[in-house]
Amino acid sequence: MTDSYSVHLNGAGLSGADLSHAILRGANLRDADLRGADLRGANLRDADLRGADLRGADLLGACLCGADLSGARHDTDPAGLVGTIWPDGCRSEVAAFLAATPATPAEE
Repeated sequence: MTDSYSVHLNGAGLSGADLSHAILRGANLRDADLRGADLRGANLRDADLRGADLRGADLLGACLCGADLSGARHDTDPAGLVGTIWPDGCRSEVAAFLAATPATPAEE
């Protein structure tokens, strides 16, 4: 299996993509359009998700350990992140991300 350390998908249009259980470890997904993407169980460890649009994305069980979510947009209810894998002690960082990045409605 290949890690995605060298995958550059910055700005990619991945709206609605089935990326469930994908190995996107260390991938550059900066400013990617991931609206409505299926990211259940995906390995996004150390991924660059700065400015990514995650509105409507399913992150159930995804691994976001070390991922940079600065400026990412979402409409995720924190309760919907059940099963998402975060690094030890970063729950406060996740709470800060959700609080600092107000949920924005999906575009029509």
